[in-house]
Formats: sequence, C-alpha cells, structure tokens
Amino acid sequence: MAGEWTMSGSSQVTVCEIEIRTRYPECDPMGYVHHARYFEYFERGRTELLRLGGKSHRDLEEGGIFFVVARAECKFIKPAFYDDCLLLTTQLERATRARIDHAYVLRRGPVVLCLGSTTLACVSREGRLIGIPQEFQEPTTNKESTESYKSIPGAFRRGKKPHLNRNAPGSRPGPS
Repeated sequence: MAGEWTMSGSSQVTVCEIEIRTRYPECDPMGYVHHARYFEYFERGRTELLRLGGKSHRDLEEGGIFFVVARAECKFIKPAFYDDCLLLTTQLERATRARIDHAYVLRRGPVVLCLGSTTLACVSREGRLIGIPQEFQEPTTNKESTESYKSIPGAFRRGKKPHLNRNAPGSRPGPS
C-alpha cells in the first residue's frame, strides 16, 4: 500500500494503492468476480485513502459527518477471476464544499480490468446535506506523481475510449 502526499506540507493524501486478493465468495460459478464486488473494492480504496490521511469513518461519524455515494460508475474492460491478486489505485480527483470525486483503476499486473469514479456528498446524522469540512476541500496534488493515474480515468469520464493494451501479458481470455 502506498500513498502520495501533497508537496505543500499538507497531510492530505491524494493517491492510495491497495492489493486485493479475490476470494471465492466474490465470484460467480464460472470463477468471474461478480460486477457488484468492484464497488466494494472502490469503497475499500476510499477507506484506506482516508486512513492514510490520518482519519477514519468512525471518527467522522462520531462527529456527525457522513459521506454518501451520490454517483458511481464503472467501465468493465477485462474480468477478474477467483484468487487473482489485483492492485487498486484510488485517487482523490476533486474536493469542494459540496462534493468529493474519486477515480479508480483496478489492475491485474499491467492489465487494466476496470476504470471507475464516484462522487460523494456530505450529510448530517439526520441525512441533510451539509458542507464538507475544510480539511477535505481543495487538495493540492503533486501533479507529477498523479499524472499517470489521472490520464486513464479522465478519458473515461469525458466519454473517450482510453487506449488500453488488451493483449498485454497477464490478460486472460474472457469477455471484453
């Protein structure tokens, strides 16, 4: 697991990588990871990104701050299989007073399996929209260290098909 810290001296973490070993109960009878599990992986990435920044969902919730998913997208490119070792990169792309956007790239070795994005909103314990606390807004990213992660999800969000080598080593036969 790795995190990229901002260069401005802030402790805001903007990139996190975690390894995920796919488990048997996450797969269908053919050995493919079920599509709904990818969103659970994204949640794990967001949780670890928050934790690397020195915060936890528990602490936020005790303070009456809750983040809810307002939008979630996933572009499935190649399937993941039972017992695969995957690498999920989670990037904080944008944080304003009203929303937090994350981008995700899930890989098996050099092969990109899926691209995702989410938008989170901040709500009170009663479920009413509230402003996102200042420490989560406007991160100053280290552009050099995050450029490689931004290029693929950014193309995905703008509706352009990213150039991906589907025949790269480590890819497996299956639906495209």
